[in-house]
Amino acid sequence: MPATTKIVRTLKTVSIFTNVPEEALVEIASLLEEVDVPAGTAVINKGDVGDCMYLVASGRLRLHDGARTLDEMGAGDVFGEMALLDSSPRSASVTTIDDVRLFRLGQEPFYRLMAERSEVAVGIIRVLSGRLRARLRDVSSLYDRKEEVEHELEIGRQIQEGFLPEVLPQPPGWEIAACFSPAKEVAGDFYDAFPLAGGSMLGIVIADVSGKGVGAALFMALIRTLIRAQADLNFSTLESTSDAGDTRADAAVRTISHISNYMARVHGRAHMFATIFFGVLDVASGLMVYVSGGHDAPAIIGPDGVKQRIMPTGPAVGLLPNMPFRSGELYLDPDDTLVTFTDGVTDAHDPQGVHFGQERLMALIAEPQPSASALVVNIEAQLEAHIGGARQFDDVTLLLVRRKPSV
Repeated sequence: MPATTKIVRTLKTVSIFTNVPEEALVEIASLLEEVDVPAGTAVINKGDVGDCMYLVASGRLRLHDGARTLDEMGAGDVFGEMALLDSSPRSASVTTIDDVRLFRLGQEPFYRLMAERSEVAVGIIRVLSGRLRARLRDVSSLYDRKEEVEHELEIGRQIQEGFLPEVLPQPPGWEIAACFSPAKEVAGDFYDAFPLAGGSMLGIVIADVSGKGVGAALFMALIRTLIRAQADLNFSTLESTSDAGDTRADAAVRTISHISNYMARVHGRAHMFATIFFGVLDVASGLMVYVSGGHDAPAIIGPDGVKQRIMPTGPAVGLLPNMPFRSGELYLDPDDTLVTFTDGVTDAHDPQGVHFGQERLMALIAEPQPSASALVVNIEAQLEAHIGGARQFDDVTLLLVRRKPSV
C-alpha cells in the first residue's frame, strides 16, 4: 500500500475532493482499497450492477459501448460513481489500456463520508453536474447534426424526385403508369419513360441499384442520366419502321453495353451495379426491343391472364467490363399490359417475415383491371395490407405499359 501522503496527493487531483480539507483526505485515504489491473482487462462490464466507484491513480482506461469508444480516462479521473447512488445496471464498459492502478471506494464508506463530510457531497454533485452538462451539450450537438442530416437528405430526396418523370408520356393508344415508394429518404430504384426518334418510339426503363441509401441514390442518378444520353444518341437517327427491328436491337444493346462498361471501368472500386430492364417501344406497331440486365422478369398480361415472362438477356449492369448483352423482342397486342417491377415488390414481407412473393404478384396482376393505373393502385393496396406493421426494408417500384383495346 503506498504511503498515505501519496494517496492524499492523488485525491487532491480528483474533482470530487477538490474542496475537502487535508485531514479529511487522510481519513478518505484510509477507506480506499488499492487495485492493480493489467492492460486489456475489463474493470466494469456494461449491464453489471455495481456497488463501488474507482479513482485512477495511474495508467489509462477506455470507456466504451462495445467497440465504440466513448472516452479515455487517466490519472485523476473517476468512474463508476453513479453505481454508489443508483443500483441500475452499468451503462458502459471500462477496459484498461495500460497496466492501471486504481483506488476503490465501496458504497458503505461512501455513504458515511457523504453524511459526515458535506464537502464530499458537494464534490460528487459537482462531478455529476459537469457530466450532465457535457451530456446535454452532446445531445444538443447530436440534435443539431440530426437536423442538418435530415435537411440534407430532404434536399437529396427532392433532387432524386427531379430525376423521375414528373408526368409520364401517354402516346395515343397507350397508357403508362407507375408507382415509386422508397424505403428511406433516398432510393436506389428508379423508373423512366421518354420519347425517342421524334416520338415514334418510347424508351422504357426500370432499374434497381445495389445497396441502399445515399450511395445507391447517387448511382441511380448517374445511370438514369447515362441511359437517357446513350438512348438518345443511339436511337436519334433510326426510323420507326417495323422492319428496322435488327437496327433497334443493336442500338438497345449498345446503350446498355456502353453504360455497363463505363460503370465497371470508372466506378468499379465502388462495387456498385444495377439490374436494368430497358425497352424501346414502337408505338405504332406494338413491337418492343429490350435488353434485360439481370432484372426481375417482367410479365405480359392479356385479358386471360399472364401470357409471358420476360427473362434476362444479360448480367447485372456494371459488374465487370465487356460483359455480353443481347436483345430480345416482345409484342403487345391491344389490351395487353407489360408489368415491370423491382424486387422490393416480391421481397416485401409481413410482420411474420413472409414475403409477398412472385406467385402472389402474378395472381394479382392476372385479375382483370380497367386500366394500368387501376392495376397499380390495386398492387399498392395489396402490398400495404401485406406489409402491415412491418418495416418496409426495400424500395418498391412498378412501371406498367398498356396498349389500349382497339375501338
